[in-house]
Amino acid sequence: LKYQLLMRLAGNPDPEETQFWRVGFTWAHHMPVKRKWNFTYGLHSFYTLGRTLPFYEKNFVGIERREFPGISSQLRGYEPYAITGTWVNMVKAELKFALIPYQQIKVQQIPLPKFNEGPIGAYLTAFIDQGYVEDQSNSRRDDFLQKEWLRGYGVGLNLIGFYDTLLRIELSRNHLEQSGINFHGTL
Repeated sequence: LKYQLLMRLAGNPDPEETQFWRVGFTWAHHMPVKRKWNFTYGLHSFYTLGRTLPFYEKNFVGIERREFPGISSQLRGYEPYAITGTWVNMVKAELKFALIPYQQIKVQQIPLPKFNEGPIGAYLTAFIDQGYVEDQSNSRRDDFLQKEWLRGYGVGLNLIGFYDTLLRIELSRNHLEQSGINFHGTL
């Protein structure tokens, strides 16, 4: 079970012009279902409160900024797009089957203790992500994929390696009937 609430105040000191609040929260639940099966679901939200907002300070879907650690802004199925807004809500669910369950391994051939131990794992996944984006700022430029329900779904392979790297290879589809193979890597 994971939950976070994060806030920050940013911008110029004049609150009438460019000062704004950035608020983010996430709630996620990971449950083992059977010996090799896991189910994960969660809610991720980002809000930016302010009258005048620079474009680069908006919330992005599809561009991983990692402003708030642990809150992902990826909406799978929409990888080619950078969707901006002041209000972003996402609901995600994923069913995982462990081909190689997550475990720590030690490579005896590497003599340095800090480098010879690490995690490994491989999972087949099926996922569905749903999101909603809206821009309520005065600097609204593009309403593409805003104020409508976005849905991405598909299957994939998650590979976990040393230094907690995660490589996801996914075949996904979105509500626009676009599909493709996507690669995601995180450390």
